[in-house]
Amino acid sequence: MNKLEAELLFKDRGEESYTDYYQELLFEFKKFFIQKPPIHKTFKAKLAKLSKLNKAIAVLTGETTEQSFEYLLPRFKDEVKDSFSLYYEERNQLNQRITLSNSGVQIVEIVEGILQLMDAYSAIWPFIEEESITVKVGVEPNPMELLKSIESFEQSGFSRFEDINKLPIDHLLVLESKRLTLLRKMNADVR
Repeated sequence: MNKLEAELLFKDRGEESYTDYYQELLFEFKKFFIQKPPIHKTFKAKLAKLSKLNKAIAVLTGETTEQSFEYLLPRFKDEVKDSFSLYYEERNQLNQRITLSNSGVQIVEIVEGILQLMDAYSAIWPFIEEESITVKVGVEPNPMELLKSIESFEQSGFSRFEDINKLPIDHLLVLESKRLTLLRKMNADVR
């Protein structure tokens, strides 16, 4: 990217310096990545835009940021509650890292970690093909409601992901399993 191309990306900055405008844009990206469910198609599109801005700011300011984050995936177990807790703990830590970061390059790396985490987490849920179940892939269930369903699931004598197949099709865990099944299919088409 040359200087003219970089300046075109920052053409709407008005009186602000490139760095100030970049920080404003970075805040909007952070907000998006923290608030939206991790779906490869939308996240990858945003990551491409952020990467382009990262290159542009480096050209305009001469400042570069070294890659500094490498995500190590946790090992999920076959126990629903343990895996659920681990997923949300990891996701919250990654979101916290996004919040604290002032580096677009680092945010790209962290978001790639979130996508890896989501892939690993969704892969342990049962594959639900039932076509009569309709869910919105881009709408995550409330974690507290999901936790309540998991606790009810455990009180019924179940604990493992394979036990979800024994539940009625309108149970929240079946619906979440269906959502994650559809998400896996969507994400496989994007990677």
